[in-house]
Amino acid sequence: MTGFIDLHSHLLPGLDDGCVDVGESLACVRRLIEAGFVGTVCTSHMAVGFLPHVTPTAVADGVARLRSVLADEGIDYRLWTGGELRLGTETPAWLDRHGVPTLGDGPYVLTDYWGDMGRGGDWPDACEETLDRLLADGYRPILAHPERMTHRDDDALDTLLDRLTAKGVLLQGNLKPLAGRDAPGTLERATRYLSAGRYFTLAVDMHRPDSLEDRLAGIDAVRTRAGDDAVRRLLAERPREILGDVA
Repeated sequence: MTGFIDLHSHLLPGLDDGCVDVGESLACVRRLIEAGFVGTVCTSHMAVGFLPHVTPTAVADGVARLRSVLADEGIDYRLWTGGELRLGTETPAWLDRHGVPTLGDGPYVLTDYWGDMGRGGDWPDACEETLDRLLADGYRPILAHPERMTHRDDDALDTLLDRLTAKGVLLQGNLKPLAGRDAPGTLERATRYLSAGRYFTLAVDMHRPDSLEDRLAGIDAVRTRAGDDAVRRLLAERPREILGDVA
């Protein structure tokens, strides 16, 4: 199998703030295929208080249903299970109840954080404890879109990311900020992280069809700034590594 794989996606219909129905999911898949993608990891939001129904079991069921729809439509496109695990005070207990939402069958776990760290770059102790727990248990945490993390001090954010990556936490950048189509400041940070080689992988973080073009524009932006090798490594080779060198 050749082509890109999107490791971060809200493709499953009706679970979170992504696609609202199967029609939107199909529209996104068809556009992703046009852009060179051959598969998607379905990473619905998890451990979020206002989405208690989104669990690894719910995602597995949703992936099975969408796979069936794709087969009925004659669309050759791979899907994997996953989750976007929200880091916060509620996350350790959530993991105890529901288990760890890995990307496919491997040890990698996509995580994110949306709280305001303030000028000092502080974040809840539970975030660090959750990442430490995952690492101690043999998982490989991936922190999603660090360029979008809410903060007031770039130096403090860099210090936090340095500490996390030194532990073994990997960073996943979003294509939309790299295209300059996200919140103010995200383009500068994303470009800096890309140039410094801080991203282990990149992803579309696909939500709905109407926002897809702004996200896919990031592929050409990466190609312009870092070259074809970087595009291939971050959107094709590393995702295969994460998923177990899928064939």
